[in-house]
Amino acid sequence: GKRVPAVDGNVLRVASRLLLDEGDVTTPAVRTRLTQAVQAMQPPDRPGDYNQALMELGALVCVPGGPPLCDACPLAGLCRARAAGCAQQLPVKAQAKPRRAVDYTVVLATAQSAVLLCQRPAKGLLAGLWQPVMLEGSLDEAAVCAALKAMGLAPGEPQPLPNAKHVFSHLEWHMTGYRVPVAPCPAPAGFVWAQKDQLESVYAVPGAFRV
Repeated sequence: GKRVPAVDGNVLRVASRLLLDEGDVTTPAVRTRLTQAVQAMQPPDRPGDYNQALMELGALVCVPGGPPLCDACPLAGLCRARAAGCAQQLPVKAQAKPRRAVDYTVVLATAQSAVLLCQRPAKGLLAGLWQPVMLEGSLDEAAVCAALKAMGLAPGEPQPLPNAKHVFSHLEWHMTGYRVPVAPCPAPAGFVWAQKDQLESVYAVPGAFRV
């Protein structure tokens, strides 16, 4: 019952069309401007009904992804975008930047039923989680073996694993995979040997490596 606007995506769409606001609704300044406009129009005695009505209007009449049902809209006579013939072009949203694709080679280095893991940095993407050996670029078998030898390991013959892709909001990992048996040895600096049960109970491995 408080006089506070409830502004979701539906309400932003209704307000931008009703007011013919051609600002980019993904920006804080435009969202603030539309929120203030919605609040200014809110009747002080029935704020809850008003909020619900606007959300329902956006969900059922002033719809996204297609032409709005202007003939069924109770605000059609007040809608500036309808009068201008541009309702379907609103709201304006900035084009999302394309995600950056990065190639990695993920290596399951195994010895005595354990897999070699290292912990990701404490800050940044997937901070603090654990991962298998992860090498930059899409590497072939010879390059994988060379990288493992540089870590002090004695690799056997690499076995190709399925390729995988993991999508983040701004980034795509394109991953080539290998399983490589290595001679038993102490884990290199920064790595641990993890048994299968420990992957479920001790070491948190991101879903990006599920494949």
